[in-house]
Amino acid sequence: MNRIPRTTATAVAATLLGTLAACSNSVTQVAPKVVNMDASWAHYYRSMADLKAHTDVAVEGTITKATQEPGASTTSAPFTDFQFTVTADLYDPGHRAAASTSGTPVTLSIHQTGGAVNGEVYQFDDDPLFKVGERYVLFLREYAPGHYMVAGGPTGRFSVSGSGAITPIVTDGVKFTGTQTTMSQAIKTS
Repeated sequence: MNRIPRTTATAVAATLLGTLAACSNSVTQVAPKVVNMDASWAHYYRSMADLKAHTDVAVEGTITKATQEPGASTTSAPFTDFQFTVTADLYDPGHRAAASTSGTPVTLSIHQTGGAVNGEVYQFDDDPLFKVGERYVLFLREYAPGHYMVAGGPTGRFSVSGSGAITPIVTDGVKFTGTQTTMSQAIKTS
């Protein structure tokens, strides 16, 4: 009987395992096809004063959950509801996003047009779907008790970077660059 020396057998086994691992790592996941829709926004704000005048609440926070609306079809636009956990209340004259006395974080339900239908993701080109983990400052309108939509579509939506820098997601809406402090001041003086 021919025996393979132990060092050779170990080397062959290590090579096979390495090859199998490389093969499993090379499996790529196919991203869903993204279908960008165009919109003609009924309200599109270019100044902080106009945006504030049409806003019930402005808050900073993080998208923490997404739920596809049932019944989406290819004949109507899909919708997705997002859970938004508030970290700062920037403008809230009606005390809608006021922190609870129990210390539980305030969460708001944000309704956005777009979502997955038959393996394709539909979203507006200038107002892409929120993603869980992203931070924003959002200017919101309450359309039903506890349920909100972003005021002015993409013009009421500002990204927050890891360093805390706040910037609008569209370049032709409200002009702003700064931090939470400067955003609060801009809202206050508008």
